[in-house]
Amino acid sequence: MSMRIDVFQLTDFEVATLLITLGFKLLDIDKSNPKKASFVFENDPKIPETIDAYFNDRLSVNPRLLFMQGKSLKNRLYL
Repeated sequence: MSMRIDVFQLTDFEVATLLITLGFKLLDIDKSNPKKASFVFENDPKIPETIDAYFNDRLSVNPRLLFMQGKSLKNRLYL
């Protein structure tokens, strides 16, 4: 996770896909580390509680939209 206050950064592809699906704004994909990309989101105080809900099976999302966002994010990742 990032030290900058204005962004939230993570490396987990599935969580990044979930955040995009739920409407959180992806600002950038940092590919400076050739082994692991970082997904940079606009900071939102709801992100940590959303991630916690995800890992505790308390979220429900449209599966088709989730898979579509995953494909789209993968395309951006490999550009």
